[in-house]
Amino acid sequence: MIRRGSTRSAPARHPETGAIAVLAAVIFVAVGSFVALSLNVALKMSAKVQLQTAFDGAALAGVMSLNGSEQGLCDASTTALRVAGMHALDAASVQIAGSDAVAGYWDVGTLSFFNTGDTILVGDNAIALDPATTPMYYNAVQVMGGAGDAEGHNSALEVVLGNFLGGAKTMQVKAGATALGGGPCSDDCTLPLVVPSCSLLDNSGALACGQTVTLYFNHGHGKDIAFADMNQPSAQPTPESVISQNQGAQTCGGPPAGVGDNVRLSNGDFFDNHVESSFYGPDASMVCSVGPPYAGCPRRQLGVVNMGSNCDSPMVGRYALVGFAQIVIVGTRSTPGSERSIDVYVDCTGQSSAPSGCANFGFSSRKTRLVH
Repeated sequence: MIRRGSTRSAPARHPETGAIAVLAAVIFVAVGSFVALSLNVALKMSAKVQLQTAFDGAALAGVMSLNGSEQGLCDASTTALRVAGMHALDAASVQIAGSDAVAGYWDVGTLSFFNTGDTILVGDNAIALDPATTPMYYNAVQVMGGAGDAEGHNSALEVVLGNFLGGAKTMQVKAGATALGGGPCSDDCTLPLVVPSCSLLDNSGALACGQTVTLYFNHGHGKDIAFADMNQPSAQPTPESVISQNQGAQTCGGPPAGVGDNVRLSNGDFFDNHVESSFYGPDASMVCSVGPPYAGCPRRQLGVVNMGSNCDSPMVGRYALVGFAQIVIVGTRSTPGSERSIDVYVDCTGQSSAPSGCANFGFSSRKTRLVH
């Protein structure tokens, strides 16, 4: 029986009612943020890998154009830009500005890249990097870029689920690569002869590639050459040491030489018939008797030192090697009372298997590599 006038009280509300909804919202935001972060990190890493692949290939391709000439520097940048554009970033071609692909100098000791206008040290030589006057010292190509707001670059990446990441709409990604090339830093087929770098230049100031140059042992004629003792520690050259090292060079069994080695020089007052004969044997004649391009003739290396533009000063004392040039000897003159000289054909087509990273006087190293 129901009593009239009676009322039933409502059940008491539990104090945790609604907490599940709040907890669900928190979990939704946390999971959404985690998913958004994971997706965007994956997108950014994928883009970085694509850019890194493009820049690695561009730097390696560009550095192969470095040949010791000013034109080679231009070709290196142009090639790097072209190769970078052959790669894709998602659905678009990789884009970089002209200033993002530059030739310079990589110091293997300090792991540093130097640009035009900087001064580098090679042995005890301070050399200012200048495309017009010192292009042979440029040994590396650096390519930098990315996707972002910089002019000439790809657009920044779109952020996925940006509302979970504070409303971010875009993100940037950067990459870069440096490839090392240039000339060899050591050689086992070096003659006991050294030239200043300016002796290898023609009248236009470029490397005398494919040309025959007369080099004088008696200074004052514009292009000098000197005898050197390639042994370390280097002693004063003598007829005996020159003859011995000449004979060793015939079988590439002479003293190994390296950039930075300090060698003693002599103007060659002792260049007589006895010393001259060592260029012709006994194991092999190093003087070529056929005409250009001297096919089949033995190629040997000259050590190169830096004396600026002063090519007719006495070559005596001690100098640090800065690189090597490949030559063919095509004539010698040691007649007493006349000018002692040697005629060489400057061959810029050779490649060394020695480690790269040093000056390129037309003699490059095939061991290009990524260093950064």
